[in-house]
Amino acid sequence: SSTCVVKGINLRTKHLKPNQMRPKGAMVKVELPIHISKVSPMADGKPTRVRFTVKADGTKVRVAAKGGKELGAVSPSRKSKKAKRTQPWPLPPPRIGSSRCTWSRSRRSS
Repeated sequence: SSTCVVKGINLRTKHLKPNQMRPKGAMVKVELPIHISKVSPMADGKPTRVRFTVKADGTKVRVAAKGGKELGAVSPSRKSKKAKRTQPWPLPPPRIGSSRCTWSRSRRSS
């Protein structure tokens, strides 16, 4: 999924009705998930941008922009199985026995 829960971020208050276990009801603070694009990785306790480097053995590694600390390896990308088209769109079959122009322009006589 593309969401994650960060401690102390996106807190919401949930109001619970009174029931037999809680005769007075309650107000509970709940941490809700946020989108992964709004979270930045931490290096040495500070948020940082990410750069990618390729090691000598050919593995691609995520590296912190500040300090150059290694953040983790990148999983290999999936190759798509789609066949490449040679033409941008499928061409219609040629018409046999018809002229090239199927419409005519006529002027109205006044």
